[in-house]
Amino acid sequence: MKTITKKEIQEIAKIYYFAFDDEFLEIVFNDFCKFLNNIEVLNSINTDNVEQTDYCTPQSFNQLRKDEPEIVKNPEEYTKKRKETISKIHIS
Repeated sequence: MKTITKKEIQEIAKIYYFAFDDEFLEIVFNDFCKFLNNIEVLNSINTDNVEQTDYCTPQSFNQLRKDEPEIVKNPEEYTKKRKETISKIHIS
């Protein structure tokens, strides 16, 4: 089974600017070990006769809308509410 050390978790956290106290490090360590164990269980399942699927639905095509450019007459109207929201935020 692949394992991870608490030191490795701290190094990963440092890369992403997270700081863990000892109590939270213990929680993250235990949860990540459980996660790795679950991955190992999934990898042990025999899938030799299982057909590969790409989607959970019978359709295998993109159902998103077509991206069509739109000319905006009043672009200020779209950004007005955003500017009002930002002005209400006060960072201290």
